Amino acid sequence: MINKSLEKGDSQPVLMILQSKFGLRVIPEYAETYFKTLSEAKKLKTKDSNESPWIKLVMKDMCDYYYNVETEEGTCVAPEGVVPKTSWLTGQEIQ
Repeated sequence: MINKSLEKGDSQPVLMILQSKFGLRVIPEYAETYFKTLSEAKKLKTKDSNESPWIKLVMKDMCDYYYNVETEEGTCVAPEGVVPKTSWLTGQEIQ
């Protein structure tokens, strides 16, 4: 959701997530600055022309997990010919 909102330039969903008890609990006074910083970081990530809509997540002590950001499909088995999406910010980069 954060990366999709950054691509659209829509700060409200990002700010709601970051300020929630499940997010980073960003202080409201700094929320807009945080959004701008994330937007700039996202722009610096280059999009591979071959990248697919699949992102690869590494599950703790488990398998790699592949998630399709367009269809919302998920699997522990790498889809055939997948080139993981690298133009999105990772959880660590967002923190």
